[in-house]
Amino acid sequence: MTRQHFLLHFSGFTCTPASPAGQTGSLSSGLYEGACSPDANVLAVWYRASILGVLQLLPENPLTPWSHGGELDDAVFQIAATFPMKKLPIGLVKNGLPLDVQELVKQIRART
Repeated sequence: MTRQHFLLHFSGFTCTPASPAGQTGSLSSGLYEGACSPDANVLAVWYRASILGVLQLLPENPLTPWSHGGELDDAVFQIAATFPMKKLPIGLVKNGLPLDVQELVKQIRART
């Protein structure tokens, strides 16, 4: 998954935000809002996409088998769209990720 372009299937609708040509860095909420259907929970889409991005930054990236040229397979997004992820309160310092990474990988593997 790249920050310039990604596809996220989330609860029956699709969001495909893209940064302007040559722009790098984080995507603004306006890009998400403009790319998502009106009934989309933009914050939830951003949160799940961010978690996938964090997983790809880990030294032992658990999503490597489903990453090709920086883009993730659709199966990753399909599972991540409904996979249980804990919402962390602002300011909470927590060790670890807000999801069961092994179970996520297990479900992605079963889908592919």
